[in-house]
Formats: sequence, structure tokens, C-alpha cells
Amino acid sequence: MESYIQERSDRLFNFSKKFSKIDSLLGKCELPKNIFSDLRSAAQICLYDSLSSYYPNKAFNLDLTLESFCLFYRNDIIGLPNITPNGLLMPKIETNSSHNLLNKKVYNLIEYLSFSEGSKVACPINLRINFGTNTNPEFTNRPRSSTNWHTDIWAGQNCNEAMIHTPICGDYEQSGISVSNPQEGFYPDYVKSIPSFFEGKPVTNEMSKNKIEFTMKLGESYLLDSFLFHKTSLSSSTIRIIVSFPARLKEKVSSDIYENPLRDDEFIDIFSWSKLGKKLLLASDKSLSKQIWDDTPKDYYAGKFNFIDLDEFFNTT
Repeated sequence: MESYIQERSDRLFNFSKKFSKIDSLLGKCELPKNIFSDLRSAAQICLYDSLSSYYPNKAFNLDLTLESFCLFYRNDIIGLPNITPNGLLMPKIETNSSHNLLNKKVYNLIEYLSFSEGSKVACPINLRINFGTNTNPEFTNRPRSSTNWHTDIWAGQNCNEAMIHTPICGDYEQSGISVSNPQEGFYPDYVKSIPSFFEGKPVTNEMSKNKIEFTMKLGESYLLDSFLFHKTSLSSSTIRIIVSFPARLKEKVSSDIYENPLRDDEFIDIFSWSKLGKKLLLASDKSLSKQIWDDTPKDYYAGKFNFIDLDEFFNTT
């Protein structure tokens, strides 16, 4: 094992002791049933809010299980304008309240995972919806399509970050996420943001040699170092949903050679996270309406949001 991989592995599993090691840069954690169930319920309410706002003349049954809800309303979900080409469900004016509810439930997950002191977590979190074989083919040809091997660094994430993925719905045997350790040549020359994942072909053409054999399971969270490569599979027709977010680690290692200041404002400390959905509200000022997605790569979150501190608000009114 390369010394820089060992160094990163040691830091990764010091970041949260809840995760057991699958591989050097990949860990898993079984979740308490109440945390997992709450994430599913909150995500379903986010979908319901978007659907009922965008299709005001149609009724949607929130009493269905999440799987049945996604199956029954699949075409309506595919038609939502606040889902990015890479599957990110964006908060909008009409859905601010449900996304704040989701943030509250995500904090329970963060608290359970017990991140190391000084860590920060990105906000908003990513509620990613994958349509499998129903994905628009044009989306898979975009410069940063997640169907291509990539590391999150190539999309502007810092080296000293880890991604937490929590699958909450879907078929992960057919439409899961493939992961691989970095192949020779990635470090240090390709440890940077790149405008197109296709530019990384020289260091992704032999990923099968370093591929890690594992399948995500519902009820577990997964911890991925930023050097770990991954890609999305589209082999199933069922909708797949993952709650994910990057965490910024306070500890630095020698291979942390790329930083992106454009994302600094997206990360807040754990105490601020504890207030989200309660005394600190995330607010979008963009309405739920049709839009044309720009193919220009951006090294920051897909939308701009404001934070409303209710303590400050009431002290000034």
C-alpha cells in the first residue's frame, strides 16, 4: 500500500469510530432503525412537496411506502424541474419547509456518527435521485456525468473531505455505485478540479484492477475518502435515492494538495448543524419552475441559499 493511502486511511477511520473498514478508503456503519426510518420519511415528504407544488391539480398519496410512492409516481418525479441532471433534488421556495425537516433528521445521523472535533459538514445536503434505465441519455454525456469514473475532487471538493452516503431506497444490486482505489498516476498530477471527467481517462482506464467488490445495503451508511473513485450504474428501472453529504476533516495529511475556497461557505460546524430546521433555517429564493441546465462545470453547489437565524431575526424586530 502506498504510504499516502495508509495516511489517509488512518485519518478516515479516526474521523468517525462508528465505521468499520471495508477497504483502506471505504467504511460502513449499520444505522439505528429510527434514524434510517426518519431519513426515508423526510425524503418522501421532500418529494411529495415538490410533486404537489409542481402538479397542483394532481393528488399524491403520502401514505404509500417510499418504494411504492416512487414506483407509482415515477413519471411525475422524472418530470420535476428541480432535479439536476446528476439527480440532485434542489430546495425551492415551495419546498423550503420540507428540506429543513430533512436537515433536522440528517443532524440526528451526524450526531450518531460522532465526527471528530473540529469537523464541518456541508449544507444543503444532497438528496440524490437516480432514474436508472429511465435516465435521459443526454445527461450521461455531460462533462461531469456521475456515470463516469471520478473522484469528488474533480468536481471541486477539497482533499481533506470525506463523503457520507446513506442509501434509503432502490435496487443497489443493479443500480448501485461502483468504487475503486486510485490507480497509478492519479496522485499527485490529477489531484485537482477538472472541467470534464473524460479528461481523467489516463488514470481511470484500468479501474477494474483496483475495483472494490461491495454492494450498498439499505440501513447502512458509507464513508468514502475523497481519493476514492466511484461511478453510478443505470441498470435498473427502479428509482434509487441516496442521502449524501461531504464532511471537511480538521486533520490534514501530506496528500491534501488541493483546496477549493469556492466551497468554504457551504460548510458549517456541528453546533450550527444542531440548529438547522429549528433556530437556523435554510432558504432558497428560487421558485419551482422549468429551467435549462447549464453544461458549464461549476466547482460549487448547484444552487445558492440563505441561512435565516431566528434568534438574530427576533432580536432585530
